[in-house]
Amino acid sequence: MPKPILYGLLASIGLLLIGWVTTLFMYHRRPTPELVQVKLRIRSWLYIWSVFAALFVLPAPVVAVIFGGLAVQVVWEIISSFRPLSPKNRASIVLAWGIGVLAAVALCGGYLLWRKDVSAFFFVVVLTQLNDVFQYLWGKSCGKHAMLPTISPAKTWEGFLGGVVTSACVAYAAAPYFVAIHGGKALLLGGCLAVGGFAGDASFSALKRQLKVKDLGTLLPGHGGLSDRLDSLLYVLLVAALLWRG
Repeated sequence: MPKPILYGLLASIGLLLIGWVTTLFMYHRRPTPELVQVKLRIRSWLYIWSVFAALFVLPAPVVAVIFGGLAVQVVWEIISSFRPLSPKNRASIVLAWGIGVLAAVALCGGYLLWRKDVSAFFFVVVLTQLNDVFQYLWGKSCGKHAMLPTISPAKTWEGFLGGVVTSACVAYAAAPYFVAIHGGKALLLGGCLAVGGFAGDASFSALKRQLKVKDLGTLLPGHGGLSDRLDSLLYVLLVAALLWRG
């Protein structure tokens, strides 16, 4: 495993453990519903990072099975969400099937990227997930203008642009260590990953709005289903697999 990836994984798991212990301490002092949600989210993140870390130490056949299982789980969550719909609601069913198949193909692309360049896979996944955090924080702190009011009212132009700029800056600093891309190309890569992550998130938001559900599953407490957590990677993994295909 490349050292930057090892250090990144250890630092992330360490921060999550510190957050977990801190939240438990705060909860015992003053239990609130908000802290319960924070506990659930941190625990889910620990599960996610444990699986993510396993991808870098397990043999290729086992990793292939993991990616296949993730693809099956995502498609199953989406199918389960639209099963109660009337057969007449064809638009919702077609949309659900389309996004489900696309998500499965994206995970296959992720596996191919992992096989081709494990450092690039790490960089793409982590930066895309960080972009979710950046857009959330910018939106919460200074978001005023709704970007998709009928699909996801919480998404704002300020959050989107702040996330894109912040992700581009992080890519500028980190890309040389992971993917040997420097300067303006690193900025462009970070911005494109941020836009792609937003597009994937918006696609799943549109699907959930169409299906009239809050989450597509319950596998990850505090996050919803697996597809709710991987939505921002929908287009990013496909594009990244093509970029690193050579």
